[in-house]
Amino acid sequence: MDWVSIASAAAAWIAAWIAFRSARIAQRAYNIAAEQERRLQPSLELYVVDAQIRRLDGFPSRLYIFRIIVTNKSDATNSLKELKLLIMYRGRSGGPSNVTIPHNRELAQYLPRNFGDPYSIPCTIGSRSVIGGLAIFGVPNDLVRNSIIESHMVTIVDSFGLETAIESILLHEVPDEEIEKNSC
Repeated sequence: MDWVSIASAAAAWIAAWIAFRSARIAQRAYNIAAEQERRLQPSLELYVVDAQIRRLDGFPSRLYIFRIIVTNKSDATNSLKELKLLIMYRGRSGGPSNVTIPHNRELAQYLPRNFGDPYSIPCTIGSRSVIGGLAIFGVPNDLVRNSIIESHMVTIVDSFGLETAIESILLHEVPDEEIEKNSC
């Protein structure tokens, strides 16, 4: 028997085993890197805790107030760049329309004291963290008075330009109140 052939066959088997193990280790390292990259991708989640409409006597708009929670599911810090309300409705003519209304922090002065803190846009959200606050929108009375509202969609836009939206189905309407500014 030729010992050189046996030794070279054994060396080939050992080299094949080492190559197989190296490939498995490289595949695991790739999977770990891909998972880490996935966790760094921006990912915001939006949840509506409460939603209400406040009508104020003598005020040209109704206040649409959403108590919302934003969760950053990513390992990277993110921020809210925009907060807006999309209302889809049917006007007098019956044709579908929509309007987008930006969040207006200044309208908080018309809310009762200790009602909550409105979001200040832009707003930073740390990695794997949660923030909560009020989104306040002034919707003109003329728009909703003679219209059939089909949906209310709260949308956030993050610092990467990605939009996250949630439809709010139930909005509690608070009856007319006198306008009374609080001292914020």
